[in-house]
Amino acid sequence: MKNNRLVFKKFSGDKHIRVFYNYVGFQRNLLDLKQTLEDAVTQGHKDRLKQQIDELTQTLKSIGK
Repeated sequence: MKNNRLVFKKFSGDKHIRVFYNYVGFQRNLLDLKQTLEDAVTQGHKDRLKQQIDELTQTLKSIGK
């Protein structure tokens, strides 16, 4: 899974750091994981993919979209 969780950006002149969520990247990873789950052969691989899907789903819910 790619590291696309957060983007921290400090703009020149700003006193605060802005945090952006890569929501589209999250959705794309979720789609990729679901497609990989269909092709998974071993039970261990399926379990790990299901765990990653659950974690990513919870992350999307916590973002609020």
